[in-house]
Amino acid sequence: MEISDATPNATIHYTVDGSPPTKDSPIYNHPMTSLPSGAVVRAMATADDYTPSADITGVYIWSGAAQPAVSGSGGSTYDQGKSSYDHKQYAQARTLFGRACDGGEMRACNYLGYLYAQGLGGPQSVQTAREVYQKACDKGTLSSCASLGSLYQDAGNSEEARKYFQKACNGGLAAGCDLLRGVQ
Repeated sequence: MEISDATPNATIHYTVDGSPPTKDSPIYNHPMTSLPSGAVVRAMATADDYTPSADITGVYIWSGAAQPAVSGSGGSTYDQGKSSYDHKQYAQARTLFGRACDGGEMRACNYLGYLYAQGLGGPQSVQTAREVYQKACDKGTLSSCASLGSLYQDAGNSEEARKYFQKACNGGLAAGCDLLRGVQ
């Protein structure tokens, strides 16, 4: 894996634990070859007389790594995200679930919404959680509808909570029906 910056004589700092890089982070000076597939790398560049760059995030996917044989868009990325989640590597899971969600894998969107709602793997963002849950709910992921309703209920918006609990209940999710009874 190679990282570069167009600024002459720039120094690139990086992290592999999902945390934002700083001027005190390790200095990148040669291609990385020992990262496991799915590792999250964040990097930023600094140079004399320049403002530090914004950091970038990438997921290292080793082309020789065995990928799960899953059909459908984003399947292997979802599986990698689920593995990261199961191992409590939440920053990495966020990145992988984000890619899978963008690729149309609604199970990944459901996990991604949860990570944002709980502030796991990065800053908490209820607004982002709502957006991600909304996307999955609109595509028929009933658990995302129920989770969206719960976020609205937590915010004191019973009308919106009822709407999403009802959608989950109408779709056959028993937990959605239970939640609906709790706000009526």
